[in-house]
Amino acid sequence: MNKVFLILFLFPLIVQAQDFPQKPDGFITDFDPFYSNRKTLSPQEIESLTTKVRVFEDSTGIQLFIFLTSQRPINTDAYARKVFSTWQLGQLDKRSMLLSVFTGEPTFTFHMARAIEAEWPNEECMEILDRAMSPDFAEGNFYAGLDAGINTLMYYAKHGYESPGVLEQLKEKIPATLGIAVLTLPFIIGLLYRFIRNKQS
Repeated sequence: MNKVFLILFLFPLIVQAQDFPQKPDGFITDFDPFYSNRKTLSPQEIESLTTKVRVFEDSTGIQLFIFLTSQRPINTDAYARKVFSTWQLGQLDKRSMLLSVFTGEPTFTFHMARAIEAEWPNEECMEILDRAMSPDFAEGNFYAGLDAGINTLMYYAKHGYESPGVLEQLKEKIPATLGIAVLTLPFIIGLLYRFIRNKQS
């Protein structure tokens, strides 16, 4: 009886310990760590993204692996590096990338084999992927975000890095500027009101 109780008590911990699968056969892995059959992507979406990833491989010679999980590790970068290492994507003869998406956050990490680090600086890749994917990820639309991310990598492969345009930079700054204006406006009106009253008296 005690052994049965112990097994039942430890079973969730054992399941949680299996926090990512071995290297899959395909390019897209939609992993449910609790085996509840809750998937982020539909089979049709996986097929569509896989087609794009194959086109990316044909044009660049680089294999892009995408790993989605609802797991919420304390250190997402360390977790993704463990996946990258376990799947043996970083060996010297490999031209591989791993895009890990943590749907519970939502956030992502991006790692690549050393053989292509010079061609694909990680900081630039993270920046362009963040601009492409994060708006859709924030709304829970992971398929649209990944689709935009792959398109961005394809564009980067052909044209190289491009910093945000003037209009894009303004879009990012305008909400913050409006927020400051809204917060300070009552204070400014109050000062003007006091100034006018003092002048009248």
